[in-house]
Amino acid sequence: MNNDLLDDFKPQAERELVIADNWKRFGNYLIDASVFYILIFSASFLFFFNDPGDSLDYDEYDEYFVGPIMDNIISMILFACYYLLVEVSLGGKTIGKYITGTRVVDLNGDAPDIEQYVKRSFSRIVPFEALSFFGSTPGGWHDRWSDTLVIDERKSSL
Repeated sequence: MNNDLLDDFKPQAERELVIADNWKRFGNYLIDASVFYILIFSASFLFFFNDPGDSLDYDEYDEYFVGPIMDNIISMILFACYYLLVEVSLGGKTIGKYITGTRVVDLNGDAPDIEQYVKRSFSRIVPFEALSFFGSTPGGWHDRWSDTLVIDERKSSL
């Protein structure tokens, strides 16, 4: 049996999970929202203003512009997809979580499964979900509904 593999594994009894504080979580949100909006702005710029020769006729682009309600719905779905793709591909982290030293784990300290990532990401669409951090229970609704935690990696032992 290869002992190198066992050295990286700690039984659950030896794990200490320290939940990230709300200031780190707020920092994660600000960083990730900034990255998301930079990506959306860049994609929009390339899509709408990439005109290789002819001058832009804004009337032909009217069909792409939707009302404010539909715009918000599309933005929320894209935001949830951003979180889903980034957290799954980066192993429970986003750009903000890399910077603040935090990570998403399940309640046992293991990597969440894809169902938990989907629940977590799309729970963010619920109105006022961002305000759920002001309650007495640590974490937000998207943490509770997906049975996940955001831990401070620097203070936790995994």
